[in-house]
Amino acid sequence: MFRLPNSNGARAPARSSPPGTTFSVADIDGVTIVGDTGEIAVEPVAGQATGELLIPVTVTYPDESVDEINRYGPR
Repeated sequence: MFRLPNSNGARAPARSSPPGTTFSVADIDGVTIVGDTGEIAVEPVAGQATGELLIPVTVTYPDESVDEINRYGPR
């Protein structure tokens, strides 16, 4: 899994999520996420400024509880 930094700049630790956990991101050009693993891919978009991109991720657990986390990715 490609681990993007947390919002505090530290690398996100690889950890297991309970089976049935899903991940989603808002509609951001060039950003995709694998819904059942949380793996994020960031593809360059023509005309978009370079630098870091804040990626809000919604994590939904099997008990239907939800966490909102932030990751940063390159633009």
